[in-house]
Amino acid sequence: MQGNLLNTITFSEMTDLIRRKWVKNQQMYVPVAEQMYIVDPIGKGKGNTKKYDEIDTETYAKLKRQGEAVSKANVGVGYNVTMNKKRVGIEIDITQEMRDENQYTQVGTLITSLTHFCPQREELDATHGFTFATGGTQSDMDGYTAD
Repeated sequence: MQGNLLNTITFSEMTDLIRRKWVKNQQMYVPVAEQMYIVDPIGKGKGNTKKYDEIDTETYAKLKRQGEAVSKANVGVGYNVTMNKKRVGIEIDITQEMRDENQYTQVGTLITSLTHFCPQREELDATHGFTFATGGTQSDMDGYTAD
């Protein structure tokens, strides 16, 4: 079985005189709300939860005079939260008719659009921290509730 050949007959775009400029899709998307968060990914094989504990301490150092011991800071356990990882994704159907009837431009557009869905969803979810700031909990577009 012989695969598709890459040549100037099957891909005339390789030799035409049109100047093309390729742009990475990730450069087309600039996250704004996500920049307000500390991102700490949970790696593959590391489980689906991560616990964060806050240690509360004093804010300022105290005067230390010559010959005296340094003052001890008051330390206590503060807020803690367990973060749960979730996966998001989406699928686009590419039909047999699209393949058989030379609709490769449409197929290419559909495939390229897939790279935007997940980053845009992450940004939407990141805005909820500000949108629902006065409430104790927030719900995303799938009805998942988080505090």
